Amino acid sequence: FKPNEFRNIDNSLDSFLLVCGDKVLDSYTSEDINLFRDALITKSNINKNIKMNYIKIIFKYGFKKFNLKNNNFIKNFSKPRKKNKSTNYLFSDSEIKNITEYCTKQSNIESFIVAMIINTGCNLSEILGLAVNDIYIDNFQSFVFIRTNERRTIKNIHKVRSIPLTGISLWGGKKIASLLQKNNGFLMDYKITNIENSINKIIKMFSSLGSLRSFKNRLISKLKEVQCPEEIILELVGRSKKNSLYNRQISLDEKKSWLEQLTYINH
Repeated sequence: FKPNEFRNIDNSLDSFLLVCGDKVLDSYTSEDINLFRDALITKSNINKNIKMNYIKIIFKYGFKKFNLKNNNFIKNFSKPRKKNKSTNYLFSDSEIKNITEYCTKQSNIESFIVAMIINTGCNLSEILGLAVNDIYIDNFQSFVFIRTNERRTIKNIHKVRSIPLTGISLWGGKKIASLLQKNNGFLMDYKITNIENSINKIIKMFSSLGSLRSFKNRLISKLKEVQCPEEIILELVGRSKKNSLYNRQISLDEKKSWLEQLTYINH
């Protein structure tokens, strides 16, 4: 090794495990490579001396030592990641999985909010404007109610809605409900800019192009994949059509049945 090279290789491994998780050697895929490459691009919590080549050295050694064959995986380290310039960036399954796992290991409001957003499509201001009576937790049916309360007014009637809490969002909802109980019944005392900056740091740990808006894009895309009716998707994300011919009330059970079809909610 060159001077300090081994230290950089060791630090690179620590950073790779932080981003991609500690797994069986030959279970890593090209998605893990892309996740780590994105983390290097954003340089969030990643040392400037860390390089993709150091991780390649580690994996080449590991595959050789344990007689594993994965030449295509090794070659992927040399392939540049194509940047997605679209504003409609969608989190990959691996990104959602890693964000979810990260959130469940933390104990702060940012992680609770991210967890709640993943399966609800709510935006940050909607969650920070919640009152203690806007989250209902029950063994049978838990949901969040986005509505006007003592601290905030929702002028757009289509933004007023109820959303079932499922999967990771149920976990986040329970945590936020507990915070509301302890915080005079409201979350609005938290500064939205500080919270948003902290959440963006979490997102940048696992994605170079993802943003808070990407969670809603992901939810809409996944609901389309399971052929969820358009009116239900629009109702869930607060975009109901103003000139709809039918003013049908969509029940919580109906919304929940579609949300529970999304395979990623339990990641």
